[in-house]
Amino acid sequence: MNIAQFSVSRPVTVTMRIAALVLLGAISITRLAVDLLPNVTLPTITVSTAWPNVAPEEIEAQVTRPIEEALSSVSHLYVVNSSTDEGISTVRVQLQWGTDIGQAAVEVLQLIERARRAFPTDPTLQTPLVFKFDPSQAPILVYGVSGINDTVKLRTLLDNQVSPLVESANGVASATVTGGQQRAIIIDVDPVKLRAHNFALADVMRRLLEENINLPAGIARQSDTEYIVRSLGWFISPQQIANAPLGVYNGEVVRIGDVAAVQDSHTETRIYTRLNEQPAVGLMVVKQSGVNTITTAQAVEAQLKLVQSLYPQLHFGLAYDQAQFIQQSINDVKTSALIGGLLAICILLFFLRNVRSTLVVALSIPISIISTFALLYVGGFS
Repeated sequence: MNIAQFSVSRPVTVTMRIAALVLLGAISITRLAVDLLPNVTLPTITVSTAWPNVAPEEIEAQVTRPIEEALSSVSHLYVVNSSTDEGISTVRVQLQWGTDIGQAAVEVLQLIERARRAFPTDPTLQTPLVFKFDPSQAPILVYGVSGINDTVKLRTLLDNQVSPLVESANGVASATVTGGQQRAIIIDVDPVKLRAHNFALADVMRRLLEENINLPAGIARQSDTEYIVRSLGWFISPQQIANAPLGVYNGEVVRIGDVAAVQDSHTETRIYTRLNEQPAVGLMVVKQSGVNTITTAQAVEAQLKLVQSLYPQLHFGLAYDQAQFIQQSINDVKTSALIGGLLAICILLFFLRNVRSTLVVALSIPISIISTFALLYVGGFS
């Protein structure tokens, strides 16, 4: 018995099976992840090393080249390329397709630890960061935030209060603050005064590390209660830093404020953010891998309403919305599918000149499409 004969002789059975496939596909489409790009793992690993305020030539010779030489022995290597800018070294390792990216990342970490032996002994040279390239980690939302004229206070508020609230939204992996002016305690050492008191810059750095500490002091017991005791020695104001003793010169105590000017200021501004021609701070939202972009964007919008109720002085301007682009693309696909289906039915009716035969073929089009969503859901596709 062939399929056609079975379908004609058992119409109820065939109808129930088709209905079950359509129902399964309809349920699956509501649970499918919606994303801009497919969930693929590119065999690319990036090693980023920061060395602030150092020329590209020095970083290329002392950091980038040792890393490139070490990574040239990675298994299943395809190509290694690098770029060196002021204060940053970036080395990309592209592996052959099919390589286990997790195992390759562990191997890269081991090779980087060997390469660090050739690095210069500079305390400002940071530890290399190794991460896998993931195209889904591009920001889905970018906001410009304004409302506070002091960009230092605005950046501090977003770092300490707003960013954690946004990260608590469902599906959000991180909320990164960019631009503005980041608060910093600037200690401007006068080299003339430093030499006059017979001190070096290293002495100032050493005293800052020794004074700005937080140490455990053991356990104290009172009756049946135990208390963990800590000695808090953090600086809480620029004046405390200025009053910290640096050493003794000619029998007199020399303080840090005697050889340096201490001020509560901000780091050097390298990134400028504007919102409607006004100084602002950027907020980039990255979603978790595999979650629905549209529902994540909706969760972020709901969380921003809470933020604005807590901080009404803040103004959020949407600069980029990936969810809106995806939703428009999906709507275009729906419209195109509907128009294409209607045109196909009209052409069938024109040639067949039989409404019943045309109806049978017309029903097969949406049934086939809806049933396919079940396979997409089972296969883990978006």
